[in-house]
Amino acid sequence: MKLYLGYLNTFIVLFMVHLSKAEIPGCNYMETVDLSFSPQFPNGSYLYQDSLLVPLHLTGQYDYMETERGVKIKAENHTRGCVCHLKACIWICCRFKDMQPNGECTDGLMDKLSDINPYLNVTLLNGSVVKRNLLSDFIVLRDAMRFRDIWKEHEYTLFENGSALLKGYNSEKQAFRGYDCLHPDQFSSENRGSLVVAFHESVFNQNPETLQPGANEPFLILTTAVYLKVQKLRNLHGKVFISYMLTIFMFLLHMWLVHFQIPLNFCVLRGYFLYFFSMARRIWVSALSFQMWKDFKSIKQTESRNSFLAYSIFSWGTAAFMTGLLLLMDQFWDNDPSKVGWISGVGWEYCDLKRSTWDT
Repeated sequence: MKLYLGYLNTFIVLFMVHLSKAEIPGCNYMETVDLSFSPQFPNGSYLYQDSLLVPLHLTGQYDYMETERGVKIKAENHTRGCVCHLKACIWICCRFKDMQPNGECTDGLMDKLSDINPYLNVTLLNGSVVKRNLLSDFIVLRDAMRFRDIWKEHEYTLFENGSALLKGYNSEKQAFRGYDCLHPDQFSSENRGSLVVAFHESVFNQNPETLQPGANEPFLILTTAVYLKVQKLRNLHGKVFISYMLTIFMFLLHMWLVHFQIPLNFCVLRGYFLYFFSMARRIWVSALSFQMWKDFKSIKQTESRNSFLAYSIFSWGTAAFMTGLLLLMDQFWDNDPSKVGWISGVGWEYCDLKRSTWDT
């Protein structure tokens, strides 16, 4: 008899799962989480984060991933649960360099929050303000920083459903429901009274449009080869021009790398190399312009043996100094929300510098 009941329960669960729709009715995709690795009970429900029980009617089968603008990307079939209909959700930003392909953020923020155990002021429906624990009273979801995020800091009123009203800002930016996210390093044991928010103003694009390979590099290689082959062109002007062409080639090479899958541990390194050659390109073109001005000014001008060395020290040295300064600023201020407008943000929105603006 027990065996027949077991078969019957299994049949009912499979039948209910079969009836579950691909999309959960009334639930925005950004309010769902992947339940593929969550334990499932015989009645079809899932256990999320060891504490939240997601019933079967709030789950669905998805074969795509969706961006905040509704763009669907093909993905392997998986189960998602509408957890934000069970508990208020708060989205906290995750830097691109820390976001894994499966959506997991590896910046260690959750462990830091567990040690801090932060509280936030929450306004209830009756208007009273109470303190609520960020980890136990809300579901913390991680959201990837987007291309051209706009960072703003505002005093806020946080409601118990997870939405927030920012003082001095329009009502369209009231909620953080998957369309905006909070700076990950602004929480402490005491409430700061303001929030630093990344507003996703542009369409989500993990691979922003860049130069297409094969367009200019043949001309660069051919021109450089001519200057290296012809002895008369290997004068001071030619050496400066070759150095300038080298920076263009390296800059384009790094820009083309976005068309290939780059391991995340090389992402930040690539970003700083890109900045270095970008700066060197601008400095070498200034050196080239200065040398051309000198040539036009005095046709019979003799070349100094140390002129090219001086140009090289100035160009490569200045680019290295600026890159090093950028690296130090990122190391000291990367986790400071108040300095978000001062740092380069390498590895935030993508491997290179962030394209955001700071507006208070």
